[in-house]
Amino acid sequence: LKVMTDADKIMCGCSTCLSTDDIHLAYKAKRRKIIAAAEVHLEEMDPEESEYEEFETALKKYVAEVMPDGQHRYETCMHAAEQYGCGKRVEINGQQFPPFKCINLK
Repeated sequence: LKVMTDADKIMCGCSTCLSTDDIHLAYKAKRRKIIAAAEVHLEEMDPEESEYEEFETALKKYVAEVMPDGQHRYETCMHAAEQYGCGKRVEINGQQFPPFKCINLK
């Protein structure tokens, strides 16, 4: 066995998975920042203002959508990817993965 080169990773799709994982982690961090900033803004608002209730409702709706029960809807990119593709899986070292063509939505 040898360490995979970048060319090997591109050929088998590893680079796609790695990039997707990085993007997914970035989205999760961004959502946490959006929620934290909105919560601070809500605390600074006057509850008597007409926009307060509307803003609070929108924030609760957003949190319920992206973080139901206080957890991200999809903790990993593979969990998020489960909603896409053909549903077929290939077993690799005891784990199930979608075929590379499904990941690319072809």
